[in-house]
Amino acid sequence: LKFNKRFVRYVTSPRYLVDVFSEGFFDEGELNADNDYKPLFGPKDSLQGSLRPERNCFDVYYYNLTIKVLPKTKSLEGLNQIFFVTKENTNKIQIDLSDNLDISYIEMNGKKLNYNRVYNAIFISFDKKLLANEKYKITVAYSGKPKKAIDPPWNGGLVWKRKKHKHWVGVACEHLGASSWWPCKDHLSEKPDSMTINVQVPKKYQGISNGNLRATYEIDKKYTNYEWHVAYPINSYCVTFYMGNFVNFSEVYTNSNGSYDIDYYVLPHNLDKAKVYYSQTKDIIEVYEKLYGEYPYARDGIAMIEAPYEGMEHQSAIAIGGDYGKSKRRNYENKDYDYLVVHELAHEWWGNTVTMSDMADAWISEGFATYSEHLFMEEKFGYEEYLSASASNMEYIFNIWPVVGIKDVNDNTFFGGDIYQKGAAI
Repeated sequence: LKFNKRFVRYVTSPRYLVDVFSEGFFDEGELNADNDYKPLFGPKDSLQGSLRPERNCFDVYYYNLTIKVLPKTKSLEGLNQIFFVTKENTNKIQIDLSDNLDISYIEMNGKKLNYNRVYNAIFISFDKKLLANEKYKITVAYSGKPKKAIDPPWNGGLVWKRKKHKHWVGVACEHLGASSWWPCKDHLSEKPDSMTINVQVPKKYQGISNGNLRATYEIDKKYTNYEWHVAYPINSYCVTFYMGNFVNFSEVYTNSNGSYDIDYYVLPHNLDKAKVYYSQTKDIIEVYEKLYGEYPYARDGIAMIEAPYEGMEHQSAIAIGGDYGKSKRRNYENKDYDYLVVHELAHEWWGNTVTMSDMADAWISEGFATYSEHLFMEEKFGYEEYLSASASNMEYIFNIWPVVGIKDVNDNTFFGGDIYQKGAAI
């Protein structure tokens, strides 16, 4: 009787579904029918989600980011050099950094700049007008305790865990925003052409990030710097770091155009399990290169990192939770592959290369990645398996919220999951 009552509510009551789906996604307030079960948006949301004149007037072409990780206090110390070209004359620009992080200074050419913080937006004023089509560099120094993830990756932030008495740190911030942990122009329409990421971690740990490791050196007796370089454009939420007691193994993928490395960073006690689990990787890449063209970041290679949460499509540094297929994450008939890896690898094409310019259109990323799972089934097991996967997927379309969200306010369209299932059906 209890089950039947719950089931009836599940299939008939939008209010019940809203409460179920928004749990873990939404920090405060209540989602009500008179607002279509959406949060009430305000100036803070517009400052994050819209392209104001102070954002449109410049284009970032390179970041040089340094992050020092302090796991004992769950805090960061950082420095970001932002290289940009002006698109028009201006004496003010907007960058972004969560207001719970402290700014030590912002400077250009050795001179401190004045700035005004409005929620998480930072409006930087210049003494002289910046001229159109000129290149500039500002430096932002900051520190503090970033938001701790409540339910990563859905309700994101920094993830601080311990495994086998060792620190294990990651970040997932797709909807929350990259500015929750580093200062940047935090709008999805902005991708620098390339980026350097220095991850400074206590000795005996590794700092992993996007792209290729270019250098490792000691800073002092307690910390080591890992310098990573991304050779391609990258969206802000795909920039990431991991800190842990990792071991590394690798293999080479070869296609008609050449070859590139696939690296795996896993916790030592999972090494044997991970080697078996990742035997699927080359099969998945082969299918996607047939469907969509060559892997888009060949010079950076591919990396899979054991993460302290389920998964996230960080460009060339994909987060994969550490149960190694123990929980099958899809109700597909075929169980030969773990569809977490199938899904997250699809994002290298859909989400990381083709990136939505507003969080309202996140269905483009998640819908295509989920549909890619079905195409993968077809390529490996035939058309009937494709139909079965598509039908199974459609059982989980709930139609509580529109697939396309509200633009210019960083709308959270992940509620309910329709951007995955209905996106794939579309």
